[in-house]
Amino acid sequence: QRYRQTKLDAYRIMSASNSLSYMGIRLIQLVVMIAGSYLVITGGLSNGGFVGFLLLVGVFVRPIEKINSVIETYPKGIAGFRRYTE
Repeated sequence: QRYRQTKLDAYRIMSASNSLSYMGIRLIQLVVMIAGSYLVITGGLSNGGFVGFLLLVGVFVRPIEKINSVIETYPKGIAGFRRYTE
């Protein structure tokens, strides 16, 4: 019973972490799009510069997503390794 509750708590924390991370990344992209659109409309940024910056933001966001997936799978890997060595 204790194992089950601990497992449920861990999954609850992991799902909250993944959800918040995903929402944060998408919020950053949304803010960049809104600010970039404003700059394009006012003439402070060219269309090509805006597209290039959006692509650059995507390049910077991907490693963060990868780090989050590693953080999620690391404890499972360590637990499996410990069971293997026993």
